[in-house]
Amino acid sequence: MNFVSPIFWIALVPIYLIWRIGFSNKGKTEARFLLGASLFLYSIYFPFHLFNIVIVTVITFKLTQKEKASHTFLAVGINCLHLFFYKYHEIFFPASRLFSSPQFDLIIPIGISFYTFQNLSYIFDLHRKKASPYQNCYDYLLYISFFPQLVAGPIVRSGFFLSQWKNRRKIGKAHLLGGLERIIHGLFLKLVVADNLAEFVNNNWEKAYLIENGAELPLCLIIAFGCQIFGDFAGYSLIALGIALLFGIVLPRNFRSPYIASSLSEFWQRWHRTLSRWIRDYLYIPLGGGRQTKARIAIVLVIVMTASGLWHGNTMSFGLWGALHGIALALDRFTLRKAARKTENELARRCISLSRALFCFGTVMILWIFFREQSTFLALHFMRSLFMGDFSLVNLQALVIGNPLATYACAIVVFTHAMAYARQRKSLPYFKPMDRILICLFCSMNCLFVYGSSSTFIYFRF
Repeated sequence: MNFVSPIFWIALVPIYLIWRIGFSNKGKTEARFLLGASLFLYSIYFPFHLFNIVIVTVITFKLTQKEKASHTFLAVGINCLHLFFYKYHEIFFPASRLFSSPQFDLIIPIGISFYTFQNLSYIFDLHRKKASPYQNCYDYLLYISFFPQLVAGPIVRSGFFLSQWKNRRKIGKAHLLGGLERIIHGLFLKLVVADNLAEFVNNNWEKAYLIENGAELPLCLIIAFGCQIFGDFAGYSLIALGIALLFGIVLPRNFRSPYIASSLSEFWQRWHRTLSRWIRDYLYIPLGGGRQTKARIAIVLVIVMTASGLWHGNTMSFGLWGALHGIALALDRFTLRKAARKTENELARRCISLSRALFCFGTVMILWIFFREQSTFLALHFMRSLFMGDFSLVNLQALVIGNPLATYACAIVVFTHAMAYARQRKSLPYFKPMDRILICLFCSMNCLFVYGSSSTFIYFRF
């Protein structure tokens, strides 16, 4: 279910028209139709994976019908084992003929992490009495498999979805226009920003291993990849929000200009916000984060972020990416933030705040190396080129001028973040309707004439 695939839109348009004409605001009938449409769209590319999501979701629903600790434990275990089997079978069965033979290619079901996390959040919230149970399996299946957010989020809490479903409103002009606006912006970020940067990053990444090529190339590459992954994932999230809004469902915003964050903790409150809240509520707080000694909090931060890294993949580079983020979060929290609080001098406080922002941006960008590079050995070679290679402004200028589409894509990300920062400081008013129309036209024209070679979304792997 690829949002930039013509097949997806060819299938979606008639589904939307049929729903709008015959099923909109029809209660149970509407729910059944949307459930069938969601499962159909999910099964277009890998029909076999439909059994995974349906079986696991139905078992979760049945086990949570009774408030028993044994049922809760079993439901959590089944969801975790299902996720671990598909994502980490290569670790536990490295020599297995069944899983490594050419005849049996074990493909990870698309969206497995996200529908597993929603199942787990429902189980935990029911156990904590923070959510109301679903009355029938069909509505619960719709909550888990609602197609706009199924593949890569945002991760929706059961209460958030259920409250909207119980208080359905007629689809108005605001839903239609707001949905189309988000879809256009999302396609713009994906096709124009992410895909153009993907070409530059993919074509030049291996050249950055060699220190002889200088420090300019790795510097440009980490900035380009940072902008690429933002455009890729934020673009997907906006398209998901837009499609859901067309069907009358408001999904939580997943990105909020993350690169203007003033600290690492704020960065994670802006980047993939629904996953960050999930990790906070179901890992960080239960492990004792925020209520213990500094050493305990630091350990919990490293554990939680390492787990987050290993969720993305089973390689050492992902684990290092998470662990280093955990260490950086602890350093920022117990040094820079503490120093800012204790300082009474206004100039010193501003300098420390600037240092926190630079520390955040530099840490995020440098650690993208471990996220992008599957080999830790090659990632270290990349870092060696970045920090020890010769740097020349002439070569940097040549790189920027020689890759106009990549430069344009990065400039878009910088410009959108600059506008968000200005709006945050209340020095830029919100756009008027005519301004928004012109922006949508600009984005649409770019999607038609300045698009890059279409590729799959990065987070589809997770």
